[in-house]
Amino acid sequence: MTVRDGMWSVWHMPGRADVDPSEGPEQYLGYLVQEARIRNGWSQEELAAKLFVSRTRVSKIETGTEPPNRDLARRTETTLGLGPVVEPLAKMIQEKVVRDYAEAAIRRQAGAQNIHQFHTMIPGLLQTRAYARAVMRAADPSIGEEIEGYLDLRMERQEVLRDAFAPWYVAVIDEGAVRRAVGTQAEAVDQLEHLLDVSELPNVRVQVLPFAAPTQPGSLMLMTMPNGDRCAYNEGIATGLFTEEPNEVARFQRVYDHLHGEALSPRASLDLIREAIQRTEVSK
Repeated sequence: MTVRDGMWSVWHMPGRADVDPSEGPEQYLGYLVQEARIRNGWSQEELAAKLFVSRTRVSKIETGTEPPNRDLARRTETTLGLGPVVEPLAKMIQEKVVRDYAEAAIRRQAGAQNIHQFHTMIPGLLQTRAYARAVMRAADPSIGEEIEGYLDLRMERQEVLRDAFAPWYVAVIDEGAVRRAVGTQAEAVDQLEHLLDVSELPNVRVQVLPFAAPTQPGSLMLMTMPNGDRCAYNEGIATGLFTEEPNEVARFQRVYDHLHGEALSPRASLDLIREAIQRTEVSK
């Protein structure tokens, strides 16, 4: 086939991924985008250029592995001439609350440029294996041998703070997490000493929110990606909300800024952690 014959040569043909739209809303959204792109005769590179994103981003949308946020979904349906269907699907995907609600946040965490987090416990990125095990068992006393697999994954994700493209990471931790012994006393001391060690990394800041300051339940994480996209993840005991909606991200940013503004300085925070270590060791 040739362009002269009125058809694209094979290397110009728009790519088609093997997507089953019945697998879930993410795959259905991807299928709609892919079919519309092919009807327009565009390659993934051409659609990416029109949307001002990378070809990889378009590929992830079409395979359902990384659905668009609502802003990108709105631009996608307008560019492809689709009706008001992509944005509502994107909204539904963002707002659904299921057991794997944290997956989107974990995916973003691995490639984030900046991470700002508040937690009433020691955040997962800063936990020792023993602390993480105690927390998991407290959340699910019936958990069995599979816990070791979960722990392996959590420890593996912590490497993001030490690799060549490590993000700027600021963790505001409620004082209760520092004072409360989780696991044995020895494990509690190890966890606090680990906080001191990781605080020496040039890209990590640990600050403590003192008891005297107002706090919030659960945890909150804000992430900025290398391309400027921002997202927020708010988690409770058994629920979580991941959002890329600008207004929601801005709302969570205000909450975080308030908590961060009440936190102790990094130096005062480390002094408090050292004092907590001494208290724990004395009580052995």
